[in-house]
Amino acid sequence: MNLFSKPNRSSWFFRYRFVVAFAGAVCLALAVVLMVTWYEQDRPLREVETALKRGQNSDALKLISKYLQDKPQDARGLSLKARVLVEIGQNTEAIRLFRRVGAADASDLHAWAKAHLMRQEWSDAQPILQRILDLNSNDADALHELTACLSYLGRPTQAIEMAHRMAKIKGQEARALLQLGTLHENLGNKKSAVEAWGKLLEYAPTAEGLQVPAAEFLTAYGTVLLDEGHVPEAVKTLKSAVQQHESAEAHLRLGQALQQSDELDQAISEWKRALELAPESRESREALAEVAYSHRNLDEAREWLAPLLAKPKLASSTAYLMQRICLASVDREAGEQWRLRTAELHQQEHILSVVNHVVAESPDSYWSRVVRAYRFAEQKNWHEAESMMLTLGTEPSNEPFINQLAIAIRRHGSLPSLDLIPIHHFR
Repeated sequence: MNLFSKPNRSSWFFRYRFVVAFAGAVCLALAVVLMVTWYEQDRPLREVETALKRGQNSDALKLISKYLQDKPQDARGLSLKARVLVEIGQNTEAIRLFRRVGAADASDLHAWAKAHLMRQEWSDAQPILQRILDLNSNDADALHELTACLSYLGRPTQAIEMAHRMAKIKGQEARALLQLGTLHENLGNKKSAVEAWGKLLEYAPTAEGLQVPAAEFLTAYGTVLLDEGHVPEAVKTLKSAVQQHESAEAHLRLGQALQQSDELDQAISEWKRALELAPESRESREALAEVAYSHRNLDEAREWLAPLLAKPKLASSTAYLMQRICLASVDREAGEQWRLRTAELHQQEHILSVVNHVVAESPDSYWSRVVRAYRFAEQKNWHEAESMMLTLGTEPSNEPFINQLAIAIRRHGSLPSLDLIPIHHFR
């Protein structure tokens, strides 16, 4: 054979095409086999996810439990089981599983965050929600939940930023504006709350489809309208709230708005209706007692206040009204006793007012964190109370209040009185 002879090009090209076609067929067949195998292996997990989407949580639990009998260490199966556990309310076990195997996707992360949210573990939920937003900055549910987390953790500025971000997402405007107005209202920024909630009604004119019932929202909106001096608008809004669903709060606020509209008889009717719904409504009883007092019906005024006086916690406004009633009845001894009681209660409320102010104005300050730890403990949220105390350091404090608070939180015991808090540090 002549080593320098040229090969037959057509024969070589035919063999090349045959080899390529054969290899392609083999790859295709292999891909089909792998796809069918994967489909069959993944089918049980997809059935679990389908059951979850349909709200068939019991069926989902049975399916995933059966799957894990054969594959007890399967990470995807375990994370899916954790999602199922969240839906049936077994949040502690769900968190344990998520911490063991992690989250495979955004659905897992949402479930993991939800488990912490249901347990009011805001500081644990926050980084998970942030991770979801790292994956998708427009995830409305994550923005909504992170806004709430930041608010509970005493970070109102960041919470407001999150709410503004959410308000820019089409279809989420009303949901975000409800949160935004609530944040401003909690901070005492009534004007900003009015603006946010007024804008909300441009997107949801009937206030339906919000995170809260329409009547509840309208009651809150009518209240801030009244606080800001928009009396006619407040009356209209609060009447709408009452028409949608009666509540003691709505009738109370409507009575206050009608009183400012010089419609006292109607106001009295609203306050009486509020008491039918909530017999111990303090503000309604005080309002009716004030009316009776102004007409010199002193016995009637006492009767309105009597249920409040029997309660362990008394407001300074109630005590002051009793002081005036006693003096008008020429009972100077009782009047003096109520004067002293009023002064004592006023001092307690002053301390609380100063505390609330520093928390609102300086949320990251040392004493703000102390107060938040105290409030978490008041709510029996020991997890967050302990987490907040850790931010203060582990060394004993020079302040007895803080040391007593730390011991109470560690032991899940009785809290020190706020009267002991050194408010001179807040100035």
